[in-house]
Amino acid sequence: RPSTRRKRARTSARKPLRRQLPPRLTTFVIRHSSLVILLLLSFVALLLVYARPLTATIPVGAPGDRAGVLDFFDRERNPAGVPYRWTHDRSTLIFHAAGLALPANRTAMLEMHLVGSRPAGVAAPRVTVTRAGQAGGTQTIAGESQAQFAVGTVGGGPVDTPITIQSDTFTPAGDKRELGVALLGPARLVQDGGGLALPPFGAWWRWFATLLCAYGVALALLRRPDHAALATGGALVIGTVIAFVDRVRFWQYLHLVLLLLLALLPILWRRDIAAWAARWLAWAHKRLGLSTPALVALGLLPATLAQILLTANRLPALALPLYALGLVLILPGIRPPPPPHTGGSSLPQRRGWLLTAAQMQTYSPQYGEAGGATVELPVLAGILLLAAAARFYQLGEIPFSLWRDEARHGLEALHILRDPSYRPVYVPAISLPGLFPALLALIFKVFGAGIASLRGLTAGAGVVAVGLLWAVARRLWGPRVALVAALLAAVGSWRVSIDRLAFDTAPTTVCTLGAFLAFLWGVDEVRAGRRGLLAFALAGLSGGLAIYNYYPGRFALPVLAGAAIVLLLLWGWRTGRRVLAGLALALAVAVVTLTPLARYAVEQPDNFFKRTEQVYLLADSSLQGRTAVEAVERNLLTHAVMFNWHGEPNARHHMPKWPMLDAVTGLCFVVGLALAIIAAIGGQFPAFFTLGWLLALLGPSIVSIDAPSAVRAQDAAPAAYLLAALGLVALWERLAALDAPALLRRAAPTVAVLALALAVGINLWIYFVRMPGDPRVISKFQYAGETRAGLLIAATHARAPNLATYVPQPFTGDEVLIFTANGAPVAALPDNPAALPDGPVLIVVPRAEGQDFAQQTAAARRLAAAAGLHEIPGDRPPGGGDPVFVAFARDVP
Repeated sequence: RPSTRRKRARTSARKPLRRQLPPRLTTFVIRHSSLVILLLLSFVALLLVYARPLTATIPVGAPGDRAGVLDFFDRERNPAGVPYRWTHDRSTLIFHAAGLALPANRTAMLEMHLVGSRPAGVAAPRVTVTRAGQAGGTQTIAGESQAQFAVGTVGGGPVDTPITIQSDTFTPAGDKRELGVALLGPARLVQDGGGLALPPFGAWWRWFATLLCAYGVALALLRRPDHAALATGGALVIGTVIAFVDRVRFWQYLHLVLLLLLALLPILWRRDIAAWAARWLAWAHKRLGLSTPALVALGLLPATLAQILLTANRLPALALPLYALGLVLILPGIRPPPPPHTGGSSLPQRRGWLLTAAQMQTYSPQYGEAGGATVELPVLAGILLLAAAARFYQLGEIPFSLWRDEARHGLEALHILRDPSYRPVYVPAISLPGLFPALLALIFKVFGAGIASLRGLTAGAGVVAVGLLWAVARRLWGPRVALVAALLAAVGSWRVSIDRLAFDTAPTTVCTLGAFLAFLWGVDEVRAGRRGLLAFALAGLSGGLAIYNYYPGRFALPVLAGAAIVLLLLWGWRTGRRVLAGLALALAVAVVTLTPLARYAVEQPDNFFKRTEQVYLLADSSLQGRTAVEAVERNLLTHAVMFNWHGEPNARHHMPKWPMLDAVTGLCFVVGLALAIIAAIGGQFPAFFTLGWLLALLGPSIVSIDAPSAVRAQDAAPAAYLLAALGLVALWERLAALDAPALLRRAAPTVAVLALALAVGINLWIYFVRMPGDPRVISKFQYAGETRAGLLIAATHARAPNLATYVPQPFTGDEVLIFTANGAPVAALPDNPAALPDGPVLIVVPRAEGQDFAQQTAAARRLAAAAGLHEIPGDRPPGGGDPVFVAFARDVP
């Protein structure tokens, strides 16, 4: 009744606040009252920071200004020595972090020193400044001018503030450039207005989130709220001083601190998270009647739907929360398969997993415990046959044409084969060491030169790499994970696409995996009480040879160095010193192996580092309006989503924009990655090794332009397949555990086999059905006309050795045509029909970029008609389209 409710309200109002609050909230407020005080102090500190007026500056013309200028011409200096840059008709200034550093309630002015020099009789340029589509004013710049433009409220907008400068252009005498206005010295963004300066919302939440995360980290380390508050208060004082002195740079780097704190929180609070997970599983079993395997199966539903949406690039805003929901349901109830070295080992092993020993007993026995080898080896043989079929099937026809670099590799191999004095350590023409062309020369000597033999070396090495991945994965995670990883690698479109190209990619992977296998063999030898010197020597040799191949090979030895450090930390000095002799031997062998290449690098640094400098992400020419941190972060983000969402953009290396992993492998990769991270937190060496392998071998692509690159990240692919196998096997074993419902336990093996079969089918469909006829793939190779024309010339010359072959003049030196012609003499097409000899004659006109195919074909057709040659239809690309060449022949068998 109303009177009763009023009486209860008056009684409640007379109770102390402590009694009105829920007990847990009351306890939290009392224990962490210092945190509330810190939050209030941080609020005042941020207001003080923004009370200081701020000017954001871009030092245009100074070294390193590329981070703030976009679409400007190169730096120059006027007679007085002042640096400047010319604008295009549209150029952009980018004030990094201005959206966070400037107040949300004050307008800003853009100040620039502009020079609008023009020849006599040319009108002075009009300059318009726009921000976010809104014009900030227009001025006519006659001579030199200290120009000011109103750009409105910058704070509270995007984190980075781009401002576009539009200008009338002119072309100076003797100069092909179209120049706008010259910007001398720095460009400044100056805040205007008075009164209280309010920080933007983005600054508020970053400021408070950092403080709360710092408090959480300090509390986990110090265990007492008052000590944690003191430590966090000290961090707040330091941050306030730094922000007051240099607010722009502070906001540029604060998010890195926040990310570090967010990464530390689950590590430091792992026991509490494990306790929460155990309570969650108990609650679900008691209240919902769901067993742990059933809960895992339930979590697979939203995760699978999310992965399908991401693969199709549909509704990512829905897919990501669904993925998070699925992982929340899956992860508390599963664990990775235990490493093979558990129990009976002379070296310590730490499990560090969420489940208790009693819960672990509900799992089914590990594969391979009894009679596993009799099944394992035939299965492995079948996987290797499948890998060989995926790499050698129609190797000369798919891809439809050679790429220029493939032909260059083949020509270098022919040079080595024909010239005994030519044995290069490094080949500047292909910007790679000479090992791969030397191996190609050996292949050509045995099988002859051709597209199949050119690509056969890489394809064969790809099959060997599948076997080596099985061996490495077996030593890390056991036979079941190893077989699944080998199967995924055997058919994965990422590796198949690369292994069928004549690059030194798969040989690099063979050397890298060989180094990993030898190192793990040495570690196992040390576990068994032996020294393992042979194994460690082979690890040093294989790691050194990896550097003689493609660029990712340079990261194999650093991975082993990191793994050795982790081993020493996990084992301690008393046990770890037993491995030092082997590590020293591996280092010595690697140094000896690399001596010739290192000598060349010292003597010819320009040649050795030329390609690296061209693709280096942080080169001055590559930044283009981005800071170094922003460029690296953007590359990291593209690589984080390349496995499941957006993949390689270059259609020559993979299906463009498709994720690098199919939907089945991608889902299992996410689960396996999460399991490996949790296992690494628990101190498992296999998890450390697998994660270090993945991250380090992504490095060559992360620090390069045009990321992500499937080729530069190629040696991360085996690690991705291994993590996917880890996730699939963990799900398989959990769903087939003894505590699972009977129906689920019986269906788990069938579902796992069907998932693997689906992954095989999807990957083979992508490469052999979807990619060959895709116009983006065909156009990206660019040399279809030269390739097919060269093959026609080689085949015709083999039937008629006295054949006279002619091509338009631009193709006489084309590398692709020269290699595919296989030594057949080729001459430039004459203008006079009388110049053609009697007997067999062949005229070929390839369709190529940068060439006028219609004009060249018309000229060849007139010559052929006068000389009595008949026309031969050219090959058409897969999926249809115009012929890639036209040919005319006479007396050709």
